[in-house]
Amino acid sequence: MTKAADDFRFALVLKFSRSRPSIDKIRMHVMKSWGLMEVPSISFMDAYHVLIQMQSEKGFVHAWAREGRVIDGNVFRLFRWTKDFDLHVESSLAPQWIFLPGFPMHMYRTYCLQILASRFGRYLGTGNATLHKTRAMGARKCVEVDLKEEPIKGFPIVVSSHRTIWQEVRYEKLGFYCTKCCRQGHTKVVCRMGETRRNAGGTGHRVMQKKIWKGKTSEKDGKKVRDEEGDEEGDEEGVGPSQPVSTDVPLLQLEAANKVLALEDADGSLLKQSREEPVNLQIARNGTDVESRPTEE
Repeated sequence: MTKAADDFRFALVLKFSRSRPSIDKIRMHVMKSWGLMEVPSISFMDAYHVLIQMQSEKGFVHAWAREGRVIDGNVFRLFRWTKDFDLHVESSLAPQWIFLPGFPMHMYRTYCLQILASRFGRYLGTGNATLHKTRAMGARKCVEVDLKEEPIKGFPIVVSSHRTIWQEVRYEKLGFYCTKCCRQGHTKVVCRMGETRRNAGGTGHRVMQKKIWKGKTSEKDGKKVRDEEGDEEGDEEGVGPSQPVSTDVPLLQLEAANKVLALEDADGSLLKQSREEPVNLQIARNGTDVESRPTEE
């Protein structure tokens, strides 16, 4: 199986996020923009994946290390084909451009950079400014790394027999890999796979459950008194939400109402008179005496 996979050792896979251009547009873009010396073989794998097979290792490294990821306005991701490649699982191998600030000038050589690249993975290429030594601030190179592993932040370099320096590593665009959904671009800490969402009206926005306030009731002397907080319609006795309810006044009113009813039940004429003419209740706050008196028109 390993020998059979050698035929595709220079193959790359393009994965488009939304829509896939036609094969003619892809072939034209690759030939004009990628700067290849040979014509690659291009074929469709499904509605989102395109297989590009290079003819040489030089063309493969050149295409694998390039930074452009747009064809005809369609964004895509580039993956290296392996014998374990799966259309539903993204590979964790990715090219990374790194910058080595303060890198010794006498080590601006290809073989030195290739030796140091073994700490990260596979060496892919070096920037033109580093090759021509026109950028003395540091060296820039591209390496193939496994995003599942922790990124290297630095390593020691033995400059001479009496001097060892610590070389800092800066990633121009640090890549991430999620082991939960097996995709590049984020980690499992922020992965949304498996979240339960409730959409309203198909808008796709998260629906937050609102807390519904319920009025409190308390029993006192066998009567339920409604809590005044949040009662927009007011209680049965005409008290609105902005008026504070005193615990003394409702009790006196209830006692007064009971006495009036008792008088009406005892005397039928008073019952008749009270129904024809409204009655005013004068309540003494410091006592319990209640006087019933017809209202003068």
